[in-house]
Amino acid sequence: MRDLLANPQPSGYEFAFAIGIAVSFLILFTVIDIVIHDGFVRPIIAGCPPEVITDFCEERRLELLVNNPLTNFLKNTFLSEQDEQLRLGGQYWMMLLIIVIFFVVFVMIFRLFSGILAGASINPMLFIITGMYGYSVLSLYYFGWLDWLYYVSRKLPVPDDLPWLNGVGLFQYVQNHGINSNVNNSDLFILMIFGLISLIGGWAILIHHHKKGKLEEWGLI
Repeated sequence: MRDLLANPQPSGYEFAFAIGIAVSFLILFTVIDIVIHDGFVRPIIAGCPPEVITDFCEERRLELLVNNPLTNFLKNTFLSEQDEQLRLGGQYWMMLLIIVIFFVVFVMIFRLFSGILAGASINPMLFIITGMYGYSVLSLYYFGWLDWLYYVSRKLPVPDDLPWLNGVGLFQYVQNHGINSNVNNSDLFILMIFGLISLIGGWAILIHHHKKGKLEEWGLI
């Protein structure tokens, strides 16, 4: 392990270690999603359809759509294609994204400083490998793997329609490819495949150029 940390180079071992960390955090994010979403968010969304006007529901709508600094800062673009009922989960989804970004940064800092402490040279490749660790974690979340694992871990089929993902993140680029205006499970699977290709492809390109000696030639190692 010390040799791996002290010699940050694109390799199968480095790739496997990064994927192991990424999958571990994906499982953690899924547990958070199941516990908090199912325990708190989903009951609120289910209990506050547009026709229900109660103090509780009105307070939740006011908090999210008027007084929430996050959604005000983003001008509600994160929730731009969701109706008011689904927007009731916006604060949670935004906080989950912040949690994911926090752990992405944590993993990158861990890889960077563990390498330095193990004796790694501070060169461009150390920062490239650090970035690939962060991307490995982020891609499994951002390309829909969390949404898929949420259902699989609960032994539920992925629904045909996923309207809470309308216009969110990368889903806006695969949405509406069919006759249904909502994000559907085929959109999710397409995005998951793209994410896997980008993740494996990124590591494969680095490993290939390293074996060919190109990285040394370019002064990255």
